[in-house]
Amino acid sequence: MGQQTLGIKLSVLPTSDATTPEYEEVQTITTNEFGLYTLQIGNGQAVTGTMAEVKWETGNKYIRVSIDPKGGSNYVDAGTTQLLSVPYAIYADKAGLAKETAGGTRAGTVSTSAAGTGTVNYLTKFTAANTIYNSQVFDNGSNVGIGTTSPFAKLHINQNNASVLEHLRMQNQSAAGAGRFTMYSDGAVNYATFTKYGSTFAGGYSGITTLYPFANLLAFGNNGVAANDGLGRFLIGSGGNIGVSLFKGGTSKLKFHADFTTENVGIGGNSAPVSRVHLNNTDGTSMDVRLTNNTTGHTANDGLVLSQSGDTATILNKEAGSLNLGTNNGIHLTIDTQGRVGLGTTPYYKLHVVNPSGGYTGYFESGTNDNFVGFRNAYGYIGYMGTYSAAANLDIGTSGDGEDVSIVTNASPKVTIKK
Repeated sequence: MGQQTLGIKLSVLPTSDATTPEYEEVQTITTNEFGLYTLQIGNGQAVTGTMAEVKWETGNKYIRVSIDPKGGSNYVDAGTTQLLSVPYAIYADKAGLAKETAGGTRAGTVSTSAAGTGTVNYLTKFTAANTIYNSQVFDNGSNVGIGTTSPFAKLHINQNNASVLEHLRMQNQSAAGAGRFTMYSDGAVNYATFTKYGSTFAGGYSGITTLYPFANLLAFGNNGVAANDGLGRFLIGSGGNIGVSLFKGGTSKLKFHADFTTENVGIGGNSAPVSRVHLNNTDGTSMDVRLTNNTTGHTANDGLVLSQSGDTATILNKEAGSLNLGTNNGIHLTIDTQGRVGLGTTPYYKLHVVNPSGGYTGYFESGTNDNFVGFRNAYGYIGYMGTYSAAANLDIGTSGDGEDVSIVTNASPKVTIKK
């Protein structure tokens, strides 16, 4: 094998049995008269990767040597051996080159602060030029504290100051961007978000874009495990009152209030609710509740309105449809679009009363001896029927001297009592 040209392939492997090298090169060498040769890894022609990309810091490395005795490229595996000190020497050399690579310089000798030599678990920082001492960050091996040496969470931020202070700030300074805090659970899509959008962020939430454009919007969200699975539930709980208010004109205007003591709910104003659900207006003398749907439309002239103005209460259907009242799952009173009132029926007259089961259709009772029904038309008051002249009599008559009383059939008087 003396004075023979050989083809050599050198492979740097992460494990002894690895099939994919981190780096691989080929060289052509000539043996000496004893059949020996020397070479330097890194001086050959790279086939895979580069020497600079080898991760020497990740642990043991192995060299596999393959040889073609004829100096060609038909390599035969000649064995694999572990590199011992070489990876660590190269890694240390990289550390030494870090300063050169960064192009930085430093003057003076680094020392600890005169205040002490550092405290266990505190991360260090430069407190002055070339001086290292404690920072605010405390790491006990399990939790990290800022402002505390007894952190009770993975990150525990603590302050003791009788004023309003920021504990944490997250900021995106682009007006067209947004800042988001995301909490992930057990899956890549199982997360909740807390987002503040920039003042010129385009678009809005689908379906309610005009009411809630993204620009300057604060939004909370909770995704489900999969799209439209209904598992993105959201609960607000408190050991005291819960309220939603608008800050307007320099004051908070309460629009929703759940009272802890009474468990009543107030909607609309600042009044403490005195009923299970109490709608109130503490800004004026009127209050209304409106029901609309896609058939009625959703404008000020649409829907069913229950309103109160001062001491007057109104129920008004603003649509061209009837207003019905009922009990026991049945409708008993109907007011149609012409103002006709039906009791037990759809009305054909101004007052239309039907008793389908027979018996009394109407019953009139008075607390005095007088009990009658009066009649008026365009001429004025023309007569009555009931108890008028004496307590035990049934009277049909007029109240003046200038009117007749007639019994009529087929639109024609048959019996007339003259005045």
